[in-house]
Amino acid sequence: MTANETYSDWFSQQMQARGGDLSDAQLFTLFIWANSEWQRAGRDAFSLPVKGSGVQFATYQERGWLPE
Repeated sequence: MTANETYSDWFSQQMQARGGDLSDAQLFTLFIWANSEWQRAGRDAFSLPVKGSGVQFATYQERGWLPE
């Protein structure tokens, strides 16, 4: 992505152009991260893989910084 490109539809353009080149494992990883981001943006708890196999997950939830 270059500095003069808009980012609003960058991902969908890239997915259309290169989606056929992704392996099943890459598509699964993309699904996991996109789903986690959707959950996180909705202020829900979200799961992220903790090992390279993508089988074990840990649940996280964003919290605001506490003042010292």
